[in-house]
Amino acid sequence: MEKIFTPNKWFVMFCAVFIGIFASLNWVITTRLASEAKQYGEDIFSWVWLDKNLCSTADMTDAKVLKRGENDAVVEVSGEQTVSPFEDRKPTDKGVKNSCKAILTFYRFNNDWKLGRVELE
Repeated sequence: MEKIFTPNKWFVMFCAVFIGIFASLNWVITTRLASEAKQYGEDIFSWVWLDKNLCSTADMTDAKVLKRGENDAVVEVSGEQTVSPFEDRKPTDKGVKNSCKAILTFYRFNNDWKLGRVELE
């Protein structure tokens, strides 16, 4: 029986480049989704309550993509939230620091990720 196809070095290099491009695109999508999730997490945990003279600022330090499908993604963000008195339209340095965590669900709409659900922990 005669061999019909034998891979040569050009075919192997083409496959390696193709796999490298696919892996790098996957990494870029995951990194972009994680950075958007961090920004949404900071927005969710930052607030101002003028009646009680309190405000909160958040610094999201970690974002993990738990599941990413074709049209939806689940991302867990965690960080540190500082609740402090609000004086002269600025937060003060005296504050209580707490850890904060949320699970964010994103949905794809017109090739863009939109926040669909927030679960606070």
